[in-house]
Amino acid sequence: MAREPGPGPEPRVRLEEYGANLRQIFSILRNDANAIVLFALTTPVDLARQHAVDYGCNRTEEDVKAYNEAARTAAAECEVPVLDLHQVIVDHGLGEMLGEDGVHFVEEGYAVLGKAVAEFIRTEGQTASASRPSA
Repeated sequence: MAREPGPGPEPRVRLEEYGANLRQIFSILRNDANAIVLFALTTPVDLARQHAVDYGCNRTEEDVKAYNEAARTAAAECEVPVLDLHQVIVDHGLGEMLGEDGVHFVEEGYAVLGKAVAEFIRTEGQTASASRPSA
């Protein structure tokens, strides 16, 4: 979902292609690798902070929301559980969790994300594992 610097460039991966890529990845992991598949949505960004430190690409909140929605749709179609990391950060205070570059997090933000991911894997992973057919 990153965009090259400058006004109005296209995303590196188009939204439609992103959704199709995820569907293919989910299918390969589940069917060919027989893996338990879980997915996490991407986190918020702040374009003004990115520009303030000359981050080098333009990640917008609008793109994050659009790509997260595409991911949520693909995951639902493939029956893949989703963790909304975007909401996790919003719930804990975006301004406090996001680092100065507008993309990465402060130490506390990473701790919050880590705890959310660990809990998601613990609960959803066990549920998915219990519902798998026996070999």
